[in-house]
Amino acid sequence: MAKPFDGDISRFYAERAPQEVHNAIESANKGQILNSDFPYDKRWKRADYEAAIKETLTRINSDHSPWKVVKSDDKRRARVNAIRTVLSNLDYSCKDPEALGEIDSKVAGGIVLWNG
Repeated sequence: MAKPFDGDISRFYAERAPQEVHNAIESANKGQILNSDFPYDKRWKRADYEAAIKETLTRINSDHSPWKVVKSDDKRRARVNAIRTVLSNLDYSCKDPEALGEIDSKVAGGIVLWNG
């Protein structure tokens, strides 16, 4: 039988730079990706979409289950820092903080990183 989880739970939100969003919209318009693959729907205005994200991030953020924002402009740095965030918050027998490295606070952190 599995042991019940008794730790904090983090939620992750990948923040996309405006230029990356523009490029994705252009790709969608050229038919390179499906519209269903891209979160911006023609029925939504960008301001409405950002307001919904802001409400989600602020309304259900808590000390026990915080949102972690990861800026995904540089995919490699985003992934490395997301992994570091998860591993630094877990307790495991062979944990080596030196090998894990520091979390880049410009790439991964709390909801203050969100640009909306």
